[in-house]
Amino acid sequence: MEITHMFNSSMYLPYTLFEPVTRFNDDSAGDMQCGDMGEEELLALGLNDISEKVDPYRLIRYPFPHPGGIDGYFGSSTFGIKISHSECVDILFTEMKELAGMFSFYGEYRFLIEEL
Repeated sequence: MEITHMFNSSMYLPYTLFEPVTRFNDDSAGDMQCGDMGEEELLALGLNDISEKVDPYRLIRYPFPHPGGIDGYFGSSTFGIKISHSECVDILFTEMKELAGMFSFYGEYRFLIEEL
C-alpha cells in the first residue's frame, strides 16, 4: 500500500495560513478606537469588587483577609497599603494568571491560557 502525503510537493513548510489585517497593538485598528472604559463607567456596571488583593480605584493593596470577605460582613474594616499604579497593574495581572489556572485544567490547550 502506497502512502501519499496530503500536501502538494510545491508547498514549503512552515506555511502561513493566516495573517491578521492589522499588526498586533495597532492603535489605528477599528477595534482600538473605542478606548478603555473609565472608572465611572466600570463602577456604573457594578464592577467595584474585582480583585481579592487590590482596589484599583483607590490604588490600595489589601493584606489578608480582603475587606469583602467574612470580616467585611461583620463590620470590621481592613486597612490597605497605598501602592503605585504600576504596582497595582502588576498585582492584577499576576492575580489574573493565578486564577486562569482554574479554567485551564483540562484539554489539549490547557497550557496555552497560562502563556496568554
